[in-house]
Amino acid sequence: MTHTLYIKGVPKPAKHFFPASGVCGNGNLCLMVGASADVLTLHIAKSDFWKGLSGGRADGGIKAVGQLRIRGIDPAHMTCEQRLDDGMLTGTCGDKRWKLFLAPENIAVLRVESPEQAEPVAAELLPAYGSGSHASVQRLSGQAILERSFTGDKLCFESAVCAVLREGERQVRDGVCTQTFFLSAATNHETPDFRARALALAADADAQALRSAHDEWWRAFWQRSTVCLSDKTLETQWYADLYLLACCCGTEGFPPGLFGNFIRSDNVPWHGDYHLNYNFQAPFYGVFAANHPELSDGYEAPLLDFMPEGERNAREFLGCRGIYYPVGIGPKGMNTSCAPSLEHNELFLGQKSDAAYGAVIPILRWNATRDTDYAARVYPYIRAVAVFFEDYMTFEDGRYWIRNDAIHEVPLYWEGFRYGCEDDYTTDTNNLLTLGLVRMTLSAAADMADALGADADSAAKWREMLQKISPFPTFRYKGKEVFRYTESGRDWCRGNSLCIQHIFPAGQIGLSSGSYLLRVARNTFSVEDRALDDNGANSYLPAGARIGIDEATLRHALHRHIDAFRLPNGLFDHAGGGIEHNAMTLATVNEMLMQSHEGILRLFPVWRSDASFENLRADGAFLVSAAQKDDLIVRARVTAERGGTLRMENPYTVALVRRADETTAEFSGEICVRMQPGETIEIIKKA
Repeated sequence: MTHTLYIKGVPKPAKHFFPASGVCGNGNLCLMVGASADVLTLHIAKSDFWKGLSGGRADGGIKAVGQLRIRGIDPAHMTCEQRLDDGMLTGTCGDKRWKLFLAPENIAVLRVESPEQAEPVAAELLPAYGSGSHASVQRLSGQAILERSFTGDKLCFESAVCAVLREGERQVRDGVCTQTFFLSAATNHETPDFRARALALAADADAQALRSAHDEWWRAFWQRSTVCLSDKTLETQWYADLYLLACCCGTEGFPPGLFGNFIRSDNVPWHGDYHLNYNFQAPFYGVFAANHPELSDGYEAPLLDFMPEGERNAREFLGCRGIYYPVGIGPKGMNTSCAPSLEHNELFLGQKSDAAYGAVIPILRWNATRDTDYAARVYPYIRAVAVFFEDYMTFEDGRYWIRNDAIHEVPLYWEGFRYGCEDDYTTDTNNLLTLGLVRMTLSAAADMADALGADADSAAKWREMLQKISPFPTFRYKGKEVFRYTESGRDWCRGNSLCIQHIFPAGQIGLSSGSYLLRVARNTFSVEDRALDDNGANSYLPAGARIGIDEATLRHALHRHIDAFRLPNGLFDHAGGGIEHNAMTLATVNEMLMQSHEGILRLFPVWRSDASFENLRADGAFLVSAAQKDDLIVRARVTAERGGTLRMENPYTVALVRRADETTAEFSGEICVRMQPGETIEIIKKA
């Protein structure tokens, strides 16, 4: 099956910032279809073009590069195809046809075909202006050269970009005129010689070679994993989620913030920054099970860069070791949370959990890959979070407590202002979210320490703390026992999904958790309908799969959300957040097809319809393929990337495990197999 999103005309942009028409990108450079009067407009953005101005109310943040305008194509009468399988945008407008793609290096190729007698299209390059930038366009040797920069002593880092537009030689064949335009771009964060780099890319551009490199990149990308579902809407959205993340993920030092690189202007809400109380993390929730850990490359860079300030915060504000982070940060140590506030003139918003939430994605990647080189890179951060809570938690009555830690943001912007908040929840005790995140962090810190041969005494301490940390609080709500948001303080909230994020993404409850915790978890999931939540559906629905909510309920919820909020290009139009919602279908479907977070592999735990998948990634660095038909598993294969012991829930009454040498072992209960690195086994039903 091919996966294509069809877009008629140029839909109006989303109410809440996103473009609604076709988008394409290569992880760094992004082009978005738009319109200005009767001119086809391609908005240009780069993941690494930011104004590095710290401050909660400053105009720092990710910024637009400019526009490529094509005169002669009327977007009002255009149809566009966003082809997920090969990363191509194609369009038709009357008797004109165009194709657009981005090569792995930052150069885009636009080809326009027109009847020989028609007026050729014309292209022009326009920079974005304002926000204190220096911007210009000049023509040199038939090329248009755009430059935009942010410089000055007040910036924590300077940014400059150069984009070059060159038209290739026109070709006429069989009555069709083909025009080819090359658009290259580079920033000072890629190379000090960025202007020369952009000029060279455009000058040396060869459309055929670039198309070959582009096709090979997408071919390799989709070969990493596949799913085939009886529900084609969810299957297409699974692919769309990965496509859109591939468009904006992977730039060294500049991972995607709230809105990725889908930036059409400078007026990006919340600076487009890294909101650490879930928004920054959420887009990556599903990439590891989908076997795309490379999409999280560079995620940890802003967290590591901010560590000196986080250590100062912890030491000066709380008297603790480790790190204490505010809600929002940017790249290269940029602080987007400096604002008049009752909390040290920083936007901590009553929360102590932001640095711990930042640890979620490195921990998920470590669990999924067991890559010790990666662990060595992120361990200083994970360790710093663990050390902070080692100091911050108090031990009383035989257990560890977390006090003065709000589960929801408490908007303490300045003295006397509460942003409609009737109560001061900064004194919340033992909130669900932090209890889950601390459990996750302590466990991973000890595990990484063991793997790296480091901090043996600390690892023992963290494991002891895990045994004595306070339990998840519960209470009765609407006649059911559910998780209480805190042990004391806020009891419940009908918005958001913080009552289940200790389940997902923190991974502290699952199908092995026992009847009591599962009953409370399922009650918590079902007592309020959060499927259309602005912020929380991306964790609420995967959490439902983790605790065994039935397939029909989850599929219905996914469809409702898609119908209500999905834009024609696969992005989601929400008042809160941004690309985080492109984790929802991806992560939920992954968890419905396969689960492994509790150390045991389960196939199709909550998916009963026909489906198959190839090379989904299970914790422990196992690659798994399986198929199900008529509610029976008809095929299962596991490859151990790094070797180790596979524990697997038996899909049959009696299973045979067959190795490559044709030897078999029989299992009537849980399957437990020691595997060598690179070894593949098949799991077969005994006749």
